[in-house]
Amino acid sequence: FAAKRSVKDEPSLEVLETLLADEMRLAVEAEMRMDYRKACLHLAKRVIADANDANWWYDLGVVTCRSGDDTKAEECFHKALALDAKHVNSNLGLGALMCKRDNYREAEKFFRQASDGTFDVMAWSCCVVFFDLESKEQERKACMKQLAQSEKKTGATKKSAYLRAGALFVELYATQLVERSMTQEFMRNPGGDLGSDTYETWEKT
Repeated sequence: FAAKRSVKDEPSLEVLETLLADEMRLAVEAEMRMDYRKACLHLAKRVIADANDANWWYDLGVVTCRSGDDTKAEECFHKALALDAKHVNSNLGLGALMCKRDNYREAEKFFRQASDGTFDVMAWSCCVVFFDLESKEQERKACMKQLAQSEKKTGATKKSAYLRAGALFVELYATQLVERSMTQEFMRNPGGDLGSDTYETWEKT
């Protein structure tokens, strides 16, 4: 029979936290080398150690997107939502993945879930881009107003919805949404400072 493990055999919380921090560091280093497969392996070790953290599942999902495996990325985002149905970034991640598959009905569901009852400026920015893509102008303007209120409520820096959302879509390799974000940015702010746009300037166009 195998020897029974004692409590002393279990790693202490401090040791575990150090190991997890090391895996995160190694994952970041692998990402910087664009070795996304290796980054996924290191992040996977974190969720194996603690599968109850929605943020860790989201982190793994993002890097899995970059590795080109959207199916596994979708699984990671769903794992995160199983732990926290209100997890904003995982809803946004699934919305972006659905757009990549041209499944806009499902995409809308996830974008709406991401922004429901929240002042999260990234959620509202992504909704602006999505409804712009869908040519739903009334919904786009409503999201712009919610974004302005959220920036005021949270004290977030006022920034173009298209630039803010575009940065996330780049991380998720959501090419169509990135292109839409950049196209609308240049159309609505021709020749301007791309970092200084605000809600008020968008609504003048």
